[in-house]
Amino acid sequence: GISIFYNMGDGDFSEDVVYIFNYSYITSLNAADYDGDGDIDLLFAYSEYIWYGGWPININGVVSLLENDGENHFNSCRMIAWFGPGKPFDPENEINPGLTSADFDLDGDIDFLVGSNSGKVKFFKNDGTGNFTCNGVIYDYGYMSIDLDSADFNNDGYMDFIIVVPDKHNNTGYVYLKLNDGSPDCFNSSYPGEILADLPPPLDNSTIGATVLGGVAALDYNNDGNKDFIYAYDNILYLYVNKEGVYDPFYVCRLPDSPEGYPDDLIFGGLTMADFNDDGLDDLVVGGTQGFVRLFINNFTLADIVRPKNAYWYLFDNEKFWIPGYYNCSIAIGEITVVAKELEPLQRIEFYLDGKLMYTDWTSPYKWLWSKFSFGKHIVTIKAYDTDGNPVGQSKIWVWKFL
Repeated sequence: GISIFYNMGDGDFSEDVVYIFNYSYITSLNAADYDGDGDIDLLFAYSEYIWYGGWPININGVVSLLENDGENHFNSCRMIAWFGPGKPFDPENEINPGLTSADFDLDGDIDFLVGSNSGKVKFFKNDGTGNFTCNGVIYDYGYMSIDLDSADFNNDGYMDFIIVVPDKHNNTGYVYLKLNDGSPDCFNSSYPGEILADLPPPLDNSTIGATVLGGVAALDYNNDGNKDFIYAYDNILYLYVNKEGVYDPFYVCRLPDSPEGYPDDLIFGGLTMADFNDDGLDDLVVGGTQGFVRLFINNFTLADIVRPKNAYWYLFDNEKFWIPGYYNCSIAIGEITVVAKELEPLQRIEFYLDGKLMYTDWTSPYKWLWSKFSFGKHIVTIKAYDTDGNPVGQSKIWVWKFL
């Protein structure tokens, strides 16, 4: 089903179940005023299936609109698009549809794009009353174009989109940026767009073998006027910071497993951005396959610990290998160099061990050699300061250190 969580203003949310959908799982959900009547409607997507060999096999994609009656009741469900008829296991089936909505043609109403397993991204134009016409295929990426989001990435007033595209033959892929050129069709269909990031991220191997298919969401993390983005890889979140057009990846966190030990997979999860605590910064809501909805508050941290890496073993300051299962901590035998990376220029970074200041580095790259004999589990913390000396957040990592 579909729920609205009303922000109570004190960090708590009140849930209202507004629509029960028992046919299948919902693959994508957007909220906007699609019919132009001044209230927020809901656009959702799902796959139709048939029984084949005793199993439900998805064959068609569907996009439907739930119109708000003005009192946040959503009893009117109307099919907007149907992608079929499909055949079982046909790679051209437009199943698992993913949505992103915006006023792409700047005519004052909300349009939407839809991707799918087929790799095609289609553009649906709104006539202003919630009736949509397909404007054709923007681009056929060939495989799995289900994770996309829209924002104005080049600050020209037109809404662009980013999309995760995995390679069909291996566990690699790209994040593409497709710019809106302002033409009547909005997008040039002759090329896939600009590559913003190679996938998987180069930061750790704790998801070795996982598909790079995952959610993506645009935001301005550090309020510099340039769009950054969040990428969800399996059950790990990464922040890609826009540094003059180059997108630098930073590890955010690994979502905890369910009480039964199952990973909270984000391949078919959801990401959305908004300022939930009214501090002027973009926050993040994440929902994974285990049914948990998590709110991540943007604490405006402008530095991150990049060494030691999460779930790695180090021997006398030499990186050895990844250790499965040791999530959110590292193991070091002997001395280890702790390295912090800045998101933007800083004055200094302070290094703390179990709450005690150990070293201050005033120049990038920011490093501290932890050479003192230690035994047991410790917490390493960095505190960053901007060029005016103001604190701009902290980052922590647990380290098991021996010798």
